[in-house]
Amino acid sequence: MERSGQIGVAPVTPSGEIIPISPLDLQVQRCGGTTSNLERLPRALKYSKSLPPPSRDQILREQGRLRVEANFCGAIQRICYRLLDGCKKATYILRKCEYQRQPKRAIFAREILENLLSDSTRRIEMLEHDTLAFLGASATNDTVDGGQI
Repeated sequence: MERSGQIGVAPVTPSGEIIPISPLDLQVQRCGGTTSNLERLPRALKYSKSLPPPSRDQILREQGRLRVEANFCGAIQRICYRLLDGCKKATYILRKCEYQRQPKRAIFAREILENLLSDSTRRIEMLEHDTLAFLGASATNDTVDGGQI
């Protein structure tokens, strides 16, 4: 396999289809994960067919977990858009201050940014705490200076 990031191994399925396996696919596999290309390999297909189908409870748990993930991502997106809008407003105020030489308004813009960052951080921490509590997990193992990573 080449080390340049190019596709190295290309297994062929019984139907003659070539499945390109990239170094990234192999790295994901080494970490215990899988990719769509790895799942298309004959040995992976054979293994997945030998597994019993998931129970209704397993499917419902997975569905609930996916809903929580989707809600988490949506909430993070809303926080980021709110932060972006606030940054645009503060940038507009700062540019206006630069042309009109108004230092008091520049201080006001700085306060807007500080409040936005503080509020966004607080919201993300609350969201993370609520999501982890719902999932029954904890992020207390990974801390830096008393804060969560």
